[in-house]
Amino acid sequence: MHARPAALADQLVAKHSSGPTTSPRVLVIGTAFKPGQSVIFCSPSILFAHRTQELGCRVSYIDPLVAQAAVPTVQKMQDGDFTAAHIDAHFDLVVIAMRQVGLDYEVLDHLAHAKVESFVDMYQEPQSAMRRESRCR
Repeated sequence: MHARPAALADQLVAKHSSGPTTSPRVLVIGTAFKPGQSVIFCSPSILFAHRTQELGCRVSYIDPLVAQAAVPTVQKMQDGDFTAAHIDAHFDLVVIAMRQVGLDYEVLDHLAHAKVESFVDMYQEPQSAMRRESRCR
């Protein structure tokens, strides 16, 4: 269970690093174990975030149902900051790890700088958010 989130973190950081000493600033969307819940026990998203930090990335998360106290080692982005302008200014990579309720995912369609990777199921290969979104409609 722990190996797959770590492998995905390794893959995405390597893909989005701009050089050997520059790691991307990463926003992880959805840290709870399942949509509609605040429980983080055994959450692959948390394992992914921690491995991404180990790789030298500055990592934040956004999840309206998960309090900062539940994940003290990863900075929580305030819900009100979930705008294209804020994300573009502060992050290089957005990872949709789990589609949590209460977020407007259309914000991601307006990003000019930050790249988006999406894997709703941590055991699938990462996909471009645009390709996944077009399949879901």
